[in-house]
Amino acid sequence: MKPRDTALRSKRFEASEKARKVASIETMIFDFEQMAADLARQIAAEEERTGVKDAAHFAYSTFAKAAALRRTNLLTSVVDLRLKPFAPPRALLKSFRFRIHSNSSAVNCERSTRWLPSATKRSAMAISS
Repeated sequence: MKPRDTALRSKRFEASEKARKVASIETMIFDFEQMAADLARQIAAEEERTGVKDAAHFAYSTFAKAAALRRTNLLTSVVDLRLKPFAPPRALLKSFRFRIHSNSSAVNCERSTRWLPSATKRSAMAISS
C-alpha cells in the first residue's frame, strides 16, 4: 500500500467521522427541542389543572416548577450545541472525495458538502471559494 493510499484512507475516515458527529449533534438538538416542547405542554396542562399560573405564587405546582427548570436546561443545551464549533477544518471542507491521477503524485479534490447542515453549507462554500 502506497503512502498516498494511506493518506487517502485517513482523510476519508476523518470525513466520515465529522459527518457522524454533525449528524449526532443535529439529532440531539432535534430531540432536545422535542422534549422541551413536550415539557411546555405538560407545564401548561399542570397550570390549567391547578389554576395557578404564577411561578412565584405559594401554591404553584412543584411538578410545574421542576418541569420548567428542566425545560430551561434543555433549551440552554440546545443553544450551546448550536454555538458549538463543530464545523470541520478548512482542509476537510474543500474535499472528501479524492481522485489520484496516475500521471502525477498530486491528489485532486472534488468539492463535496452534502454531509453539512444547510447553515454550515453556505459558510463552507464561502470558505472554500
